[in-house]
Amino acid sequence: MLFPAYPLLLVTPRKSKFKIGARRVYVDLPWQAYSFIGMILYKAQKEALTAEDVKKEWNAYLKSHKKALSYGGKPMVKVVVRYDKNLKKCILLLRINWSLFLEYLEEKAKNLMIEVDKDGKSIMKVYGDIWNNYFSGIGMISAPQPTYPNFQRFIKLLKRTGDYYQLIKLIDELKESVETLDKILKENYPFIRLHTLNLIMDIEYLKNLVNVANIPASYLLLRNILENFVKIFVYFDLGKYIDPNFILAVMFVYEYESMSNRVFSLKSFKSKFIKKCSKIISSISSNEVNILDIINKFLEKEMPKLGVNKGLLENLSKDYGLEDANLANIYNACSQVIHNQPPLPFYSLLEVKFFKYFLKRYVNSIKILVEKMCRLLGVDVELKRARLTPITVDVKSIKKCIKIAREIARSYESSIMETIKMSILKLEVERPDILIRPLTLACLFYLVSTNFKRIKNLEFIEEDIYDVARILQPFSFRFVESEIGNTLSALQEIIIPRLEKYSNFASLSLEEKRRVISYLLSLYSPYIITDLFKTWSVIHR
Repeated sequence: MLFPAYPLLLVTPRKSKFKIGARRVYVDLPWQAYSFIGMILYKAQKEALTAEDVKKEWNAYLKSHKKALSYGGKPMVKVVVRYDKNLKKCILLLRINWSLFLEYLEEKAKNLMIEVDKDGKSIMKVYGDIWNNYFSGIGMISAPQPTYPNFQRFIKLLKRTGDYYQLIKLIDELKESVETLDKILKENYPFIRLHTLNLIMDIEYLKNLVNVANIPASYLLLRNILENFVKIFVYFDLGKYIDPNFILAVMFVYEYESMSNRVFSLKSFKSKFIKKCSKIISSISSNEVNILDIINKFLEKEMPKLGVNKGLLENLSKDYGLEDANLANIYNACSQVIHNQPPLPFYSLLEVKFFKYFLKRYVNSIKILVEKMCRLLGVDVELKRARLTPITVDVKSIKKCIKIAREIARSYESSIMETIKMSILKLEVERPDILIRPLTLACLFYLVSTNFKRIKNLEFIEEDIYDVARILQPFSFRFVESEIGNTLSALQEIIIPRLEKYSNFASLSLEEKRRVISYLLSLYSPYIITDLFKTWSVIHR
């Protein structure tokens, strides 16, 4: 199961007549579900409970905890009892409606963002809810156990839910906004590039943090990006009294060289900056103007540096008509996480889903800043606002493909293995133009070879082979991902007609047939590769 669990385990009491079906305690699943299980286990030590008793208890409990355990009028969880003949015990099972649970988390994240949009401090309610759900389960289940969460598995989950792709799309939009600013300004103000390249690098770092599911650290980068964007905005605007390009270059270096205190009042900063800068510039002959000389003069005169905080952003918004950007609240929210929230000891889908809505708001705020900065130049730019469009894996179709892959694998295993092997060899001979060789592709599937249990739990889907390609890309050539796709597609085209004789396979759509073949490749590549190498060694003996 890809869904993250707390560092807690459900433990069956020694004298209990019931045994727990699964010991994992899932993150963000309302603690009341596990509270009921704990209550039943305790009762079962003292009373002779039947499956019917548990059913009645659950229905009554669900009724009294409907708000916590239901969404859209439907229960997200259900507790049932099954008798195990081998153990000669009743098994207590927690059935989770995963699709409904994901909808619940999505709606919860959206509503929390509405609160944060009104008051940045409310962001701690997100973490308050996450921690409270965790703490509420500790006393009644077990003491926390040391665990090392697997971020790769969590990223897989985020890809299955579509949250990962939505986050990457938002980050790309943020980068495009900076590139738009750079494109408009670079011709007349080339030193803007000193700043925009820094911003773009920060955005790339942000993408790296998302790739390892480090959400708290992402808020630190977002705040840095916002601070630097605001400095560019103010320095550029003040530069119009002297030379914007010149000021952009000087202040970029001065920010790193100077030990001067920062001024957090926008009005005071503007006044001091213009006054001192005008004196310095007027004292230097126009023929002698040199950026390094100006920087030294700035250091000598202790020119002020702009400090960014909530108060300054509130004043900036009023002075420049940026109220819609809600900069002060965004900054405040980032600061709250930076100062108060270390990384969680587990992965939380609620944390990621909330961050997704926060990032959408953030990207749109930066777009407003870019538009306003362009208008200071007399360039009217309107950037399309970021939106969240559902990007989900069709789980229903995937489960259908898994079912059929299992059916034909069980019934015709040796025939299918031979079909795949001969198709690989056929493609190897007939398509010398293919860059990624079919045998190389089979070896890649060997690396991600799996079993039906992992496939059933969605721990492997066709798209995962491209993740392997992305990992290998820095050590290979830049088109390795697309070339793997070309080879896989060509191999699937050879295999599909050969499997059409199986009616259940023939009934699938083309996309579903390709997916089934990917499952079969993952299952059988180890055997096929081993067989091919044996054949190869016999031929060349």
